[in-house]
Amino acid sequence: MRSGNWSFSTALFKKQAIRFWPIWSLYTIGLFLMLPFALIMNTSNMQDAERIAQVAEYHTQGIAFTASPWVAMVVGLLGAMALWSYLYNHRAVSMIHALPLTRGSIFLTSYLSCIFLFMGPHLLIFLITLGVQASLGFVAIKALLYWLLCQSLLNLFFFSFATLIAFVTGHILVLPVLFAVFNFLSQVMVMMIDWVFSRLLFGYAGMGYLGDTGFLAALGKWLSPGYALIVALSAPNMVTIPGSDGSMVQSVQYGTTGMPVLWAYTLVGFALMAASYFLFRRRPLEQAGEVIAVKPLQPFFKYLLAFFVALVGGNLCYEAFQPYGSQNIVAMVGYFLLFLLIGYFLIEMLLHKSFRVFRTGIRGFAISVAVVLAGAVMLQTDVFGYESRVPDAGEVKAVAIQYQGNEYGSETQSAEEAAALIQMVTQLHQSVVSNRAALEGQEAQYETMPSPYYEGFSRSYVSLRYTLQDGSLLARQYEIPVTTELLDQAGSPAHLFDAIVNQPKLCMDAIFPPDIFKGQLILGEIDNLWFTKDSNNDSTQNNQRTGFHEEDLSAFLAAVQEDIEAGRLGRTFLLHDETWAKGEYANTIYFTFRGEYNEEEMNRFRYGYSTGYEDNTYTIDVNFPLQTTATSTLAFLAEHGIDESNFLITHHDIASGYQEYEIKPVYPEAAAIY
Repeated sequence: MRSGNWSFSTALFKKQAIRFWPIWSLYTIGLFLMLPFALIMNTSNMQDAERIAQVAEYHTQGIAFTASPWVAMVVGLLGAMALWSYLYNHRAVSMIHALPLTRGSIFLTSYLSCIFLFMGPHLLIFLITLGVQASLGFVAIKALLYWLLCQSLLNLFFFSFATLIAFVTGHILVLPVLFAVFNFLSQVMVMMIDWVFSRLLFGYAGMGYLGDTGFLAALGKWLSPGYALIVALSAPNMVTIPGSDGSMVQSVQYGTTGMPVLWAYTLVGFALMAASYFLFRRRPLEQAGEVIAVKPLQPFFKYLLAFFVALVGGNLCYEAFQPYGSQNIVAMVGYFLLFLLIGYFLIEMLLHKSFRVFRTGIRGFAISVAVVLAGAVMLQTDVFGYESRVPDAGEVKAVAIQYQGNEYGSETQSAEEAAALIQMVTQLHQSVVSNRAALEGQEAQYETMPSPYYEGFSRSYVSLRYTLQDGSLLARQYEIPVTTELLDQAGSPAHLFDAIVNQPKLCMDAIFPPDIFKGQLILGEIDNLWFTKDSNNDSTQNNQRTGFHEEDLSAFLAAVQEDIEAGRLGRTFLLHDETWAKGEYANTIYFTFRGEYNEEEMNRFRYGYSTGYEDNTYTIDVNFPLQTTATSTLAFLAEHGIDESNFLITHHDIASGYQEYEIKPVYPEAAAIY
């Protein structure tokens, strides 16, 4: 007599639907509160039909692309825990698998029953929300369909993921732990590895600079599905829409950039379902109660989780107990080995359900220690040449330097200017590498200056990004110490870097990116600083912007550009010493441009942008300090009644006199006050 029937079991489906009704009921209630009920409450005091329509659409979008991943993770985990809980009880698993059904039939029926019971609440809430929106006079059908699609696909993926983990473990309490860990573990491990590299690799440019474009960051993100889906679907997409008063306003649309990621993980979800099916058919039934029920996978989980504990615990201890600013690889390795010991043998105890694991586990622990020591030696000795690599100028297609929010690049320059800049940057890079010992050994100490307002030592945080001829990217980050002596020392990193960032052409591009002149100059201002004293004789700095009339804006901009091109304005002072204090005013120049800039152009602007116009234009703000050498700009200002006698004040003046007298505000008659 055949004991197995490979088919969908209606009886088993009904039994599971009835048995787990509390989960599906609570899920339906939760969705009801999140969508239709919240929509009713949010619009209960609104009368404007257009405003109600906007709230209906944005609320549904926000739920679909920000809350749905979290909801799907929780519900997918609870569904898997409930559906496969019998696998963790010897009596229950024997009873279920004694039914005249094959394992394939049990898996198919159970899996599809859970998917169908997810879809039921989704369709019900979809119809209820549709009715609520219709009663409010607006139907956001596109947003609702997006929500229905996202929630269903997310549930499919996370339930499949939780199901696979449910078959790997033999203990119901281990399932949620592993599910949470593997949804975020890779990203956390990558962050910890990135943290280690940033302290042990000279010049390492990691996730803080490269973001998700680096290989390590991208790997960690894609291997952490929970993190990847949350980030992708909640990424805002800025769009311009008509406002209630007819003007164009900036709004947020979620998820449009994250849908390809969701589709990719949906395919992964089907692959996980297939893997779960094959694992379920071969899973030993007697493994109920085991932490890892599939024995061939036990070493993988043991070493992975042990290194995870070592990375997290070691990094946290090093950060907590190591003196600020110092690097000690011996201490770092020591903390790693301590937490490797704790993590490795703790997991051994869980796997073997015994405290007597030191004799049997010592060999695996020794291998783990050897891996950590080998990694530390390779990092310290620069086996792969990461720290010492400086690309030849001929290898470089383009180069960019980032410093204090400004980017100085070769892409906007002529071929001759770009070649010269590439040569200067590679020379700077080589100087930094050659002077590594001096750069790492010099302590941050401040010289005694005439005023505490000045500094005798600083560090410039510099990022170099090369685009090589083969299209690959090479990035480095360095701290360059700066003193008066180093600035005057030819060939020093400080001297070379100062020469690069103060080239007039680069200063012009940093202040006024070429694309900015597509727009129209609509505002030109300079701020006025003055100081007042309170009853305790304490000084307070105040400022007021003074704007010039429309007919004077072109002359103001022309004077500024003339000074920048001549190297008299836009200089970057790497050291805030007395030269800086006497050479730079505390007054700031402001320009505002308005035009039709595309997203790529706006991303290159330093100071951000805003919208609010019917013609879908953007306003771009530019600001930079006025300097005492800007003769053309100072002449323009003097023509409008602005000079050092009544308006302009240097940092040196503030440092030497602000505690001794009260500076009164002066408003030139030729300027309009904003």
